[in-house]
Amino acid sequence: MKNSVKICVIDTNIDINHNCFDSTKDSIIINKNFNKQNVDYSCGHGTAVCNILLNKAPFSQITLFPIFAGNAHAVDVDLLIKVLYYIYENESCDIINLSCGLLYTHKENNLREICNLLTERGVIIVSAYDNSGIMTVPACFNNVIGVDVSDDITKKDEYYFVKNSPVNIRGYAGVMKVCWENNSHLLLSGSSFVVPYITSIIADCISKGKEGSKICEYLELHAEKSIDFMKNENSRNTYSIRNAALFPFNKEMHALIRYSDLMNFNLVECYDIRYSVNMGKTVNKIIGINSEKDYKVEDIEKLDFGQIDVLIIGHLDRVIKILGTDFVDRLLDKLNDNKVDIYCYDSYIFDHYYVNQNRYANNCYYPKIDNNDIPIENFKKMFPINVPVVNIMGTQSKQGKYTVQLALYRKFLNEKYNAKILSTEPNGLLMGASEVFPFGYQGTVEISCADSIIVLNSMLKKIEKEHDPDIVLCASQSSSLPYNNIAYRSISIDQNAFLFGTNPDAIILCVSLSDDFEYIGRTMNFIEASANSKVLALVVYPVVHELNSGTFVKTENLSSTKRMCEFKENLSKQFDIPSFELDEVCINNLFDLIVGFFQPNA
Repeated sequence: MKNSVKICVIDTNIDINHNCFDSTKDSIIINKNFNKQNVDYSCGHGTAVCNILLNKAPFSQITLFPIFAGNAHAVDVDLLIKVLYYIYENESCDIINLSCGLLYTHKENNLREICNLLTERGVIIVSAYDNSGIMTVPACFNNVIGVDVSDDITKKDEYYFVKNSPVNIRGYAGVMKVCWENNSHLLLSGSSFVVPYITSIIADCISKGKEGSKICEYLELHAEKSIDFMKNENSRNTYSIRNAALFPFNKEMHALIRYSDLMNFNLVECYDIRYSVNMGKTVNKIIGINSEKDYKVEDIEKLDFGQIDVLIIGHLDRVIKILGTDFVDRLLDKLNDNKVDIYCYDSYIFDHYYVNQNRYANNCYYPKIDNNDIPIENFKKMFPINVPVVNIMGTQSKQGKYTVQLALYRKFLNEKYNAKILSTEPNGLLMGASEVFPFGYQGTVEISCADSIIVLNSMLKKIEKEHDPDIVLCASQSSSLPYNNIAYRSISIDQNAFLFGTNPDAIILCVSLSDDFEYIGRTMNFIEASANSKVLALVVYPVVHELNSGTFVKTENLSSTKRMCEFKENLSKQFDIPSFELDEVCINNLFDLIVGFFQPNA
């Protein structure tokens, strides 16, 4: 005879008078101490779950905690946590059956804490994933057996066992006949009805005297198939920097000078080719800043290899066009001979010189997103992000989006906030970004837009989990919405994937003086509707690039001009939100707006 197994079921109430319980009523105790209003009026879901359990594991003793009515996803997280603590403190329980889950909760850490306490005591928690494909808590917790469904399963009592994944079980996705309230039966499907099948298998294991540590082995042994997701290591080397130099010194390097205080390494010198217009000039003068530390742009042929361990190399298309690939060959040979590593902005050097590692021994790193970064073990489930996310987006390219991101990042850090950034620039890691998704100029994102959404979501969840930030700042690339949908190159497919993947709570939209208001309005409407978000402010980039005499592009800085002031004023009137010129005052105002949006009483 099998030993009795005690199972706590958290669900709806049950129809105890249903004829399916005629021979098992004595195996059920209903604890109504936590009932909410109207819980008693919906008994179908709990009836189905408890009947499956007692049919498959008749040796079980069930204590039912009816805490929700009807919709298994309309769970009060505070009540769920309260019930779990009650079980921890008062019940001698072997298994907790949760045929429900939460899609979003700011109490995730509190829920994880009580799950930890229960599993440390030896209680097995089995929880359902949401059927819509969203990553669900507590099913995705490491110490909870998360149950999902798969169309590949053909029988209701069969399942796949999954390793190295937040999804532990994939069960029957088809329709099954279940008991329902008022002595009825329904044909239903979903993970919530697979959970009691898995719970009953675990109960069988426990009834045979097996210890909790053997549960997973038992589940794997009785599975139709075992799936193991082992991550492949990226082929590129990791990087570390103590002392670095920059080459070539152009606009893509300016951020490293403006925000050098965000870097965790020593910047020694800046280099360019001898034909550069920047040769011999100071970087402060080139960029137009008054930094205490200044650098003079030196000839790369005079690079002092003994001073650095890493050379940061930007895009080389201009250099190769002037000096050819022979120049790159010679430079790499010298770096290799002097054991100087390389941090690149794109894949050119790695693809042409380092793929087989048969010529160069030093490290070559560049940020890259490929198939190895796709979290296939999540089965395309996306995580709810429980920290505030702000996106800096734009109507065009070259509007200072990255500048706004880094300036806000610095401001939040200075104000003692635990801020983090997800960058789309290849030098983002050098500026303290927690994650980089480099899809801009000569980008190194080698996955589809659909997979990009999944990767970006997992990046944000990783930032949330590892750093517990107060806020995450993201910045997109180029335009957010095309002027028209006729020219393929102008359609913002990658930007849309970035928007959906980061799913921001608030937006700062960068605009240009050349933008017409109808287009700005369309962009705002599209972003807010797509992300269910709010554009908090418009930032006007003061530099304009306009055609002069039909062919010549004239670049002009209109900072603080009459045209700028009128444009900002008209923007604010038209869209009823603040508009700022991109400068230091703008960043302070944006900071106050963001803090006020997320902390209205601060």
